[in-house]
Order: sequence, then C-alpha cells, then structure tokens
Amino acid sequence: MSDPAWYFESLALAELEARGRPADLRGRLERARTRLHADPAAKLSNAELAREAALSPFHFAREFRRLYGRTPLQYRTELRLDLAKRLLWRDAKSVTEVCFEVGFQSLGSFTSLFTREVGQSPARYRRRFVQALGVPTPVAPIPACFLAFYGKFAGSEKFAASWGR
Repeated sequence: MSDPAWYFESLALAELEARGRPADLRGRLERARTRLHADPAAKLSNAELAREAALSPFHFAREFRRLYGRTPLQYRTELRLDLAKRLLWRDAKSVTEVCFEVGFQSLGSFTSLFTREVGQSPARYRRRFVQALGVPTPVAPIPACFLAFYGKFAGSEKFAASWGR
C-alpha cells in the first residue's frame, strides 16, 4: 500500500498557492530577493523580508544563505555598493550624497566598507574610473547660495557672458 503522505503534502502546497504564496521555498526566497533588488536603499528588516517569504526570520536567513551563498544583510550590502559604484561614475553627486542615497547611515562606515570591498575609496574610484574611460569628470552643480551671493544666475545672459559663452 502506498504512503498517503504525498496526498497531504499536495493539499498543503495547494493551500499555500491558494493564499498567493509560491509553494516552493526557492520561489518564496526569490520573492524576498526581488524585493531587495526593487529598492536596495530601503530600510527593510530581516523580519520584513522573512514575512515576504512566509518564513520565520531565522529560517529565512538560513535558507537565504544556503541558496544565495550570503546572508540577506550581506546581499543587500552588495546591492548597495553596486548602486553606489554606478552613481559615482554616472552622476555628479558628492560621495556623501551617494552614501545616503544608497541607504547607508554613516559616511565613515560607507567609505570604510567601500574601500574594503572595492579596494579604493569612493572618491578615488570615481577619479580612476573616469580617467580610464577618458570621459570628463562629472561637474557638480553650483550651489544656488553661491550664485545668489555673487549675483549671477545660471539662466542669465550676464552669467553666460562671464563664462565666455
């Protein structure tokens, strides 16, 4: 006589699917990982991600590490550093602005982590990347207070003439 356990397991899986949750563990972990990718800077706790995967926080962390080779925190940190690298060479934002935009709370911690993981400071990474590509360094916008103090506005003819345009 065959074991009826498969029947009860299939009922449990069907119930999970009926609730809108993927029946397999991999699918549930993938949904949590997708949420991390959607906004790496978001302040999502491990418990919130575990809830997304319909697992306890401890089981979620164990299974996430088993599947992806690193903990959810390590994975989020990698995503944030990748985003920071793109922003450093693409945008004219300061290192401080990039630090806070990607979700870090401390410039010192961000710089230390970036230097440890990438092998150079964020400012040096920007300079070396831009030099290697041969493109001009992004120019930071002139603060409005500076323009107001000197009486020159970016849209005025006087401003354009003073810069030889």
